[in-house]
Amino acid sequence: MKNKVKTVAARAVVALLAGGTIILVASAGDDMVLVEQGKQLYETIGGVGCKTCHGAFGEGKVGPANRGVNEATIREALAKIDSMRFLRDQLGDDDIKKVAAYTEWMGQHLLVRALLKRGQFVPDKVSVQPGTPIQLVIENTGTEPIIIRSDGMEAAPLNIAGRDNATIVWTAPQTEGRVAIACGDCRIKGEPLTIEVTKAARPYIPPPQPKVAPKQ
Repeated sequence: MKNKVKTVAARAVVALLAGGTIILVASAGDDMVLVEQGKQLYETIGGVGCKTCHGAFGEGKVGPANRGVNEATIREALAKIDSMRFLRDQLGDDDIKKVAAYTEWMGQHLLVRALLKRGQFVPDKVSVQPGTPIQLVIENTGTEPIIIRSDGMEAAPLNIAGRDNATIVWTAPQTEGRVAIACGDCRIKGEPLTIEVTKAARPYIPPPQPKVAPKQ
């Protein structure tokens, strides 16, 4: 499916569609068109994308985590790391800026991942500080599509295909409370995923810029 940007509600500002689905809720101030273009490059550049080494969400895989890396760090890595050599001729100046917009955007959000297996979320409880920007990735481990509904995020129901994932990007409110995310049509009804917004949670600190060392 081709990337496109659309308004999904008055406060659910942007939907990004590329591979999995991303719905952003109340994402004011971001240049989301640039971020969206960077996401597409991150997933496809060189026929393998940055995600092959750095993970689908920049969480690290074969290579290190790159959530939050800026343009200068990306340029330094392209210049110094041999395993990235094949990308040097494929990433133009504007492309690097787009990828950096996406990786920096990821670093501004706490990554929360949850599996939905046989109607049960794993984990089923997460605690976050008030005001925390969150990138919530929900993976459907089954073969049938499912519909996810949220109580408190003002997001429309979200359809996730079998063996696929979707992301809800949301900023926790400044007041303490709970938000529930449930599978609306799972045959087995497990407990919803509860996001507790509490001042007792560990605050999210965006990752620092990594040091780039030459690597074969």
